[in-house]
Amino acid sequence: YVNFGTRILYEFNTYKVLEQKKQALKESDNIFAFVVLAVLYSLKAKNDQQKKLEFKISLTKLLAKKNYEEKEIEELFEFINLFLSFKNQKYDNLFYEELEKMPKTKEKETLNSFDKFMIKKNNQKAIEIAINMLKMNLDIKTVSQATGLTLDKVEEIKINLE
Repeated sequence: YVNFGTRILYEFNTYKVLEQKKQALKESDNIFAFVVLAVLYSLKAKNDQQKKLEFKISLTKLLAKKNYEEKEIEELFEFINLFLSFKNQKYDNLFYEELEKMPKTKEKETLNSFDKFMIKKNNQKAIEIAINMLKMNLDIKTVSQATGLTLDKVEEIKINLE
């Protein structure tokens, strides 16, 4: 930007994710290294759903071995899910099946965090469905039965829609 002979120049350091070493990222306890690894896997997988599945399983197993706090684990699961999402429900199902096979010793805490994340995600979908059903003027009881939400929750959603 130049104005009356005065010039402003911004220079930024760059960080090239594709140049990072996977092994160093895996071994690091820095949470940012895990985030970079997720992005690296996402970039390498591109649209290859099978490769995304392999990477997502690998990241989940790695996350189970780290000593992150439960809240951090939940947030990392959200991040992984964002960067390594599938276009086909089949791969989501395969991922969940693989999760069930994981040993439930130390990893149990991590899987519990993942379960909480999935409940939150599924609850959000149920709320979206409930909103659509209420807009179609379906009764609260039907909406509750169809979505699995409590009658009180559906009533609350209906009030917020009005």
